[in-house]
Amino acid sequence: MVGDMPPGCCVGVPVVLGTPLFSLPTGKELFHVVMSFVVRDDYHGIIELARRGGTDVDFKRKCGFTVALSAEALGVAESFPRQLCVSDANLLHYAICVSSFRAALALLIACPSLLQHRCIVAGKQLDARGWAASELARLFCSVYQDGDRQVIQTAMLYAMSCPLLEIGEKDRKHLPFLALPTISERVAAAGPDGEAAIKAFLAARPAVTHHEGSHHVGDQAMCDDPYMAVSWYSW
Repeated sequence: MVGDMPPGCCVGVPVVLGTPLFSLPTGKELFHVVMSFVVRDDYHGIIELARRGGTDVDFKRKCGFTVALSAEALGVAESFPRQLCVSDANLLHYAICVSSFRAALALLIACPSLLQHRCIVAGKQLDARGWAASELARLFCSVYQDGDRQVIQTAMLYAMSCPLLEIGEKDRKHLPFLALPTISERVAAAGPDGEAAIKAFLAARPAVTHHEGSHHVGDQAMCDDPYMAVSWYSW
């Protein structure tokens, strides 16, 4: 009974705090939203944007960015470039360069054709030529392979992604979900759970992968690497 309650107490209905809805922007501003999801390595955000926005979201929009490799990054030879200038790139290239592996997976589900595009990478002792996504991943394997445990984990994630990207570049039908013809079908098949989608893709990789077996890398290790700084611009 209310009369039996201690002084100062009352009966009421709790108010649940929420986030107000807002309309998504269009054009370049919407691309910035997608880019922010990539920076946060947000699989669910990209998948939901693809599910709700469908073909209205321009996942193929080009961008350019600069990757600054810190001098403290272990395993980087003196002759290796400290800065990579990447142009004519897409969001998949950007996700790979910032170690956003969950976001890269969501981008592939939303737009598998990103695998067929090549970006231009320029840097010290690097020819300005077309680079596939798998080649970018392999480059970062060499950057991190001789570092401490934290950096080795990042190298392993790049090493695990290389064969998957190579498979997709040759024939994306050999990777889960990507053979489905529409965004809605791919998103529905992959589902909102990024960890389950990751497991499905890892099951498709070759049995032997460089570095595999010496250390275990869980899904939680798939995060932005602290040894890189990236600035970007979009077209």
